[in-house]
Amino acid sequence: MLRDFDFAVADGAKEWLTLLNEYQVPCCVCAGATMDRGALASVLERAGLRDLCPISVTAEDGCETTEQAYLVGCIKVSPARAMPD
Repeated sequence: MLRDFDFAVADGAKEWLTLLNEYQVPCCVCAGATMDRGALASVLERAGLRDLCPISVTAEDGCETTEQAYLVGCIKVSPARAMPD
């Protein structure tokens, strides 16, 4: 159903995300435990946000709760994660 739904971006959201990206603030979409990467990519593409939200948490990440998805998202955007070992 989500692949066919016509999503609209809230007023100002795209501009805000563009500004965050301009200042290199990492952004993550937490799609939860029910949406897979393919479905999320489709939704973001139709909404015009795919390039503005390169990091995501989806069903493939194995989170069971919203709280877990947010924690995984925090780890994925953490600057320490990008540092070499």
